[in-house]
Amino acid sequence: MSKLVWIVPMLIAIASPAYAEQSLEVPQRPQSVETNDDETAPEPAPAIVVYGSADRRMVLTGSRLPRAPVRKDGPVATDTGVMGLVPGSGMDPFAGGTRKITTKTCRSDGEAISKEAACLLAKADRSWENGDAERGASLLRSMADEDHFNAEERLAASQRLYAIGDGIQSRALREEALIKMIDTGLLPQSDAIAAHRTLVAMAMKRAEPTLAVSRLESLLSVSPGRPQDWVNLAVLQRRLGDPASRTSMLRAIDLNEAAGRPIDPSWRSFLES
Repeated sequence: MSKLVWIVPMLIAIASPAYAEQSLEVPQRPQSVETNDDETAPEPAPAIVVYGSADRRMVLTGSRLPRAPVRKDGPVATDTGVMGLVPGSGMDPFAGGTRKITTKTCRSDGEAISKEAACLLAKADRSWENGDAERGASLLRSMADEDHFNAEERLAASQRLYAIGDGIQSRALREEALIKMIDTGLLPQSDAIAAHRTLVAMAMKRAEPTLAVSRLESLLSVSPGRPQDWVNLAVLQRRLGDPASRTSMLRAIDLNEAAGRPIDPSWRSFLES
């Protein structure tokens, strides 16, 4: 009887509601966490379900309430990259942002100046304004020397080249620009004559008689009516031993007489010497 008294309380304890198995529900969007058997079990939390073998358990935890997924869409991935997303394709990796697009073009007021030439002229102007006269002159020189550009374009480049030379006080650059301007054949006659005279003066100042004679002959080919130019040519020709000096002086005397002006005695003495 004592044995039954000992067994019955045990059966009653097992059937007691305090030890009844609780019903667990699987959460709708659990988060996965891995644990090992030897870890200390945390205090029970609502809605915990354990899956897996004894060697490795998967514990799923989470709220009973469904949660919306958090997604952050980045740029659309394509095999051509961002540059492949052309306007009108429906895909824009910069949607929602602000972009500044700057376009540059070249234009000339003159119809004879092409877009290519206008761009080079503008680039040379910027170089000069930024203090890089050498680069500006190089760009202009490449235009003035290239037959690919028409005479109007070459003249515009030569005029800018002269302006740079004048700005930096470069006699050599001014001289080069004057020659290029004359070579275009587009200078008005008065400007062409002035350019020739300046080139003659530059050669004479450097004491280069041969170059001065050549430039005087070029001047007289476009403007033969000034007696003093013939006198200058005669003097330089005699210095070089050229017998044509006498002919040049006679031409100067004839022009003066035709204009009714007095003849300088030194001119006649030049013929007698």
